[in-house]
Amino acid sequence: MPVVKLGDVAIEVRETYKGDKTGYPIVGLEHISPGEVVLSNWSVNTKNTFSKIFRQGDILFGRRRAYLKKAAIAPFDGICSGDITVIRAKSDKLYPELLPFVIQNDDFFDYAVEKSAGSLSPRVKWEHLKNYTFKLPSLEKQKDLAELFWSINDSRNAYQKLLQETDELIKSQFIEWFDGPLSDRIFKTESLKKNAVLLNGRAYRQNELLKKGKYRVLRVGNFFSNDSWYYSDLELEEDKYCDNGDLLYAWSATFGPKIWDGGKVIYHYHIWKVCVGEAYDKYFLCKLLEYASEQFGNQTHGTTMLHLTKAGIESTRFVVPPLDVQKQFSAFVRQSDKSKFELRQAIDDVNHLIKSLVQQELK
Repeated sequence: MPVVKLGDVAIEVRETYKGDKTGYPIVGLEHISPGEVVLSNWSVNTKNTFSKIFRQGDILFGRRRAYLKKAAIAPFDGICSGDITVIRAKSDKLYPELLPFVIQNDDFFDYAVEKSAGSLSPRVKWEHLKNYTFKLPSLEKQKDLAELFWSINDSRNAYQKLLQETDELIKSQFIEWFDGPLSDRIFKTESLKKNAVLLNGRAYRQNELLKKGKYRVLRVGNFFSNDSWYYSDLELEEDKYCDNGDLLYAWSATFGPKIWDGGKVIYHYHIWKVCVGEAYDKYFLCKLLEYASEQFGNQTHGTTMLHLTKAGIESTRFVVPPLDVQKQFSAFVRQSDKSKFELRQAIDDVNHLIKSLVQQELK
């Protein structure tokens, strides 16, 4: 089976548009979710300076911070950020429906990270990506592989839909019980500062981070996925690490809380560790902050990377139900989490199957 370079079977699309963008779907890096194969999020009629055009079927690859593993096929025509590389298959050499799986694999992302340049915001260029090599069977075999990969991806989507429906059920129960995270119609509200302490993580330089050292570092880029680790030689400070069971909150670029279960790691400056006071059940507060985050749009600051301020969040008044009521809701959440865990396991199994097949057939 011949080995080809990506640039032999695909091109970078550099088409631009300077006219009225009204009605055009707009895609920035924030719209591409790590690991997704088909783009599922975008904006319309948003003020922006984007001018790069993509067409239905093109791959939108996040060239900035490639370790975030953002690459998805476009289901329509639109306009995207300059930090997205638009890749299109040469249909006479590469079956277009196979291209997403050539791009969306760990080996390709590792290659992209290795070729990235820059310290604070590393980017990779097409001139490097086009030299990525992989095995490529005949077009007939490519078509068979694409149909197989897409059928497996459909199974993954079905599990993800069930996971989403479970989340929606939990949220609807929260609204039914408490009216909302910031509502004072049923229970009293108090500032978060009165009932919790927010601790910042460790700041670092990129060259410190990339050293193969002793400690893992949790960044906002892998806050929700847990699948991309960086290592550091920095000394571990007692107030700069998190461990299983800690409540964390990502306040820059990616907003939201989670109960950490990934073992002892240094957590980055863009993450707060939330030390919970006696007024809150930790699991209830996690959901409270999750649903409140959806309403924090007017509290964001920054241009290239939106973030929340500690003072702004600490001064926000959140609902404080009686502790026994919180614990009842938390018990419901934790029971639902068992079902979500099984669904995530199924999704992980499907992801592993796809990766194994891609490695077997294309590497």
